[in-house]
Amino acid sequence: MVDETVVRVPLTDAVHDRLLEMIMDGSLAPGAPLRVQALAARLGVSQTPIRESLGRLAGSQLVVRAPMRGYAVAPLLSDKEVVELMHARLLLESEIAAQAAGAEGLDDALRENLERSRRVEVGPAYENYREYLELSAEFHTLIGQACENRFLRSALESLPVHVQRFRLFGPEGVDDVEVSLAEHDAVRRALATGDPESARRAVGEHIRGVEARSRHSLER
Repeated sequence: MVDETVVRVPLTDAVHDRLLEMIMDGSLAPGAPLRVQALAARLGVSQTPIRESLGRLAGSQLVVRAPMRGYAVAPLLSDKEVVELMHARLLLESEIAAQAAGAEGLDDALRENLERSRRVEVGPAYENYREYLELSAEFHTLIGQACENRFLRSALESLPVHVQRFRLFGPEGVDDVEVSLAEHDAVRRALATGDPESARRAVGEHIRGVEARSRHSLER
């Protein structure tokens, strides 16, 4: 018997995902004003889910709001901001990895994540790399969840690392899948040893590699 169950996505989630896609693909360019009424008409929805979605996107720092001017698409990160974001990430994630080293069940979860990531086909448009982006973010989230320090976990969740980094790829799309997956696997293996310093070093090497590739994307 064919399963004909329809999965209904809440309207606000659907609107959020569509606006996110438009920002990531550049159809809503950096600095572009985001007028609620115009977006509602464009997407054929009321203004309420537009406002709610813009608020969520502001939380990811993809949208900014200026007093008396409303919302606008956030500018791309500058070279200086990339360095600052990656420095914050290095300090935070290396400590999280050190504390998560050897955590029960973590290696199995990371292996499964990597297996799914390797099967994903990646193309230049956001819709063609969205799943890979989500899996990449999930890899780091899994490590964070294995850390018992809830304040470190909360700080990690507040960093808009992945969407900001993937915006920098531009129309050429994601071009570092193989090297990123190799770095992720090196992190997994270091965590599996249970040695905090090995985990710290592996995460540090990965983040420094991401920083170098992100800065290269800015130069294109």
